[in-house]
Amino acid sequence: MNWIWRGRLAGLMLLAVSFVAANAGTDPTGRTPGPDDTAARLDRASAEARLSLPDFLALVINRRGIASEAAVKVAMPTPEGGTEEIWITPFGIRDGDLVGLLATQPEHLHGRLRYDTVVFRRDQVRDWSYIGGDGRIYGSFAARALVADLGLPRNAAMRRLLSDSPLPVTR
Repeated sequence: MNWIWRGRLAGLMLLAVSFVAANAGTDPTGRTPGPDDTAARLDRASAEARLSLPDFLALVINRRGIASEAAVKVAMPTPEGGTEEIWITPFGIRDGDLVGLLATQPEHLHGRLRYDTVVFRRDQVRDWSYIGGDGRIYGSFAARALVADLGLPRNAAMRRLLSDSPLPVTR
């Protein structure tokens, strides 16, 4: 797969995940979820993503130690003492650490720019995502947690993009 096609796939994946996050607001019944509801679902999604991280890494890391067709969302420490969750792609393993490029422009990581190289630990990963051979998005646990909050047309469109299971069936 050439670099242009990889970039398009990565962009589509990040756009889809961002779409869900930006458009979440009411569930199909019209009920607006409370902040505790949403936070609890996102916490569970993040925990599920971390539990499946070893399987994901085994699937996407190539022989050279690089995952060029996948992305991870990482909680990066900010100068103010908080964290900013940001997508990183491509990424890989170097000397036991995870290393990758910031996929978007950080808002709170002062002095950092989109495409800067960052080093991070596995325990900082909050989500992961990649597009499978079937063209559907795997992982994206946060998007899956929020998709029910979309209105019906958007919910259906997002569900068509997401795989039936966040983890691919391997044989």
